[in-house]
Amino acid sequence: MLAILQVLPFEEGRLPVKYLGVPLISSRLIVRDCKELVEKVQIRVQDWKNKSLSIAGRLQIIKFVLGSMHIFWASVVIIPTRVLLDIEQIMRGFLWCHGPMKKGKAKVAWEKLLSLKESLWVKWIHEYKLNGRSFWDVPLRGNMSWGWRKILQLRSIIRDFIWCKIGDGARTSLWFDRWCMAGPLVNYVSNHDIFHAGLSLTTKVKDIVHNGVWNWPPDLIDKYPIPNECYAPTVPNSLDCLEWRTGNRMTKPFSISQVWSSIRPRDVKVTWYDMVWFASGIPRHAFTLWLIVKYKLKMQDRIIKQCEGNRL
Repeated sequence: MLAILQVLPFEEGRLPVKYLGVPLISSRLIVRDCKELVEKVQIRVQDWKNKSLSIAGRLQIIKFVLGSMHIFWASVVIIPTRVLLDIEQIMRGFLWCHGPMKKGKAKVAWEKLLSLKESLWVKWIHEYKLNGRSFWDVPLRGNMSWGWRKILQLRSIIRDFIWCKIGDGARTSLWFDRWCMAGPLVNYVSNHDIFHAGLSLTTKVKDIVHNGVWNWPPDLIDKYPIPNECYAPTVPNSLDCLEWRTGNRMTKPFSISQVWSSIRPRDVKVTWYDMVWFASGIPRHAFTLWLIVKYKLKMQDRIIKQCEGNRL
């Protein structure tokens, strides 16, 4: 080590050192080593911009900001359990008390509060935002928050990819959800005919299936010949579930990369594709070559103009 320091202009460091903001040591982290992480969470909670947030807003800060701060550390090192409990206590206090946690203030157990479909956020969305309506039927108008407006604006992009796999049919909208190849039935069955047939916009698939037999109202069958694919078999005691299907109707596991691959804009495949992008290619070279092929490289433009000027 001393020989290296004498030859190269390095400074001898001491553990723990930091890499991308995470302390690296030769042994396991102890509570003292994670003091900075706890302090970062505490500082974020005390941000003045959070003081006016509603309980639903604070829950979103917890799930998508505070909750992700220690996950980054955990991807590199093992965080002591005590530190995780301290961070959890800060988040609980922020949610229920807008500050330090006080005894008797928590209305719901922490593990139930952040559980997927039964979470406070999901219940709040169903109760106040959807209010009994289908997500696909909520009008994009009126006074609404920026975040909720952006979510609704995404519906047209993801509409064709989100399908309902029928279980007992109790959670799938008969009209608005895409559960059969014919597409959402509301696209060609008018609201007037829906109500005239004795149904409503909140009707579920289960409501027209009796003892395993589909019981479409005669008025609808006469006016709108129901496609054969709209007789999906129901499975008693089985829950409906959402699926992500690609453009060729293949079911894929839901992931960020899969969603982006499905919804991103695509152009016609060019003949020079393999010349620019290939397995062992250097990204910087590929990007530069792509600019050259697209006639967008500034240096190339200057050379062309210079050559044209010389010819003149």
